[in-house]
Amino acid sequence: MARPRTSEPEDLNLIPLMNLFVTMIPLLLMSAAFYHIGMISTSVPTQSDGESDAPAGKTSVSVNVKITPKGYNLTTSSATLSDAELKSFDAFIPKKGKKYDTKSLSAALERIKRKYEASDTMMVIPDKSVAYADMVVTMDAARNMVLQQGGQTRKVALFPVVVITTIVQ
Repeated sequence: MARPRTSEPEDLNLIPLMNLFVTMIPLLLMSAAFYHIGMISTSVPTQSDGESDAPAGKTSVSVNVKITPKGYNLTTSSATLSDAELKSFDAFIPKKGKKYDTKSLSAALERIKRKYEASDTMMVIPDKSVAYADMVVTMDAARNMVLQQGGQTRKVALFPVVVITTIVQ
């Protein structure tokens, strides 16, 4: 009588699979695209009880910059100032060619900031057709102003609180 054959378990040949991983992992790492994400500090409109965050005794204004395809429309608002005082800061700054005139916008914002130092809020109201890059340029123009005192130059925050909003129709 013949003995029954006993089969020994065979070892799996993992070399082809290991070769695949050795070549695929570096290939995938080299072809991966790494995204650089930037962040712009802004705020969203909030509902308040009407009390101001500005220190008592100091008058402040909120600046509204409407970005239109033709240029900037600058207005101001305040609970404590008269309409005549607020209207003195209203301005329309037309585009120069195809670019927005950020230097004139900065100059107008500096004029407001010099008169009302407690002011720190700017509302950006972009038109639907305004590009995101134009909104960023506008926010950058309103971020800092350069002061020269006694031969020294220093940067001072112009309107650091930027609120991006839209007009509800």
